[in-house]
Amino acid sequence: MSSTRTVRAACAAAAVAASTAGADVVFNLNYEFSGAQNPSGTGPWLKATFKNAGSNTVSLELKRLLNDADERVSFWGFNLDPAMDPTALGISQLTGPVASTIATGVNAFKADGDGFFDVKFEFANNGTNEFDGSWLTATFNLTMTGLTEDDFNFVSVNGPPNKNGFLSAAHVQGIPGGGSGWITQFVVVPVPPAAWLGGAGLAAAFGLAAIRRRRMT
Repeated sequence: MSSTRTVRAACAAAAVAASTAGADVVFNLNYEFSGAQNPSGTGPWLKATFKNAGSNTVSLELKRLLNDADERVSFWGFNLDPAMDPTALGISQLTGPVASTIATGVNAFKADGDGFFDVKFEFANNGTNEFDGSWLTATFNLTMTGLTEDDFNFVSVNGPPNKNGFLSAAHVQGIPGGGSGWITQFVVVPVPPAAWLGGAGLAAAFGLAAIRRRRMT
């Protein structure tokens, strides 16, 4: 078997091993990846939870765990199963600060220094209706034929080395001292020994772009 086929087989096996049908998909954003500034205190600073909300419907809760009331979320990006069309997603907001932009597109949205995402939520950064300490959560319903929570359990693609394969990314502004930072969930994807036949460069600290991975909670 060629090294490429070996790596693909290893990735497929890892994806199957990491999936558990019916479980919530939870991302805890706890790592600043852009080389800017950490939010205050210790992470996780943000939490996203995808849950089954009935046939063809998934609920999304964006939860603010930031430690300073002035710290605010201005961008939050997610991925969708590449076999599905993100532009077909129906997204409606239920609670929380009103998102100034909700947009979808195949690998259409880039987080600073990272790869591309399929879904983005943007919130105001002008002193009005910000996702700051005035709010704990923002919630949404996402709809599409056949949609499940596991369809958002995929990583960003086409990013630079060591800044690729993120399950989610967000921009936090208003960090004390006037700073901002881009955060993600730090994960280490277990790589079967056979996968290393393709070269150590195939594995980054944040996961393999070819692997879909569930965070178990």
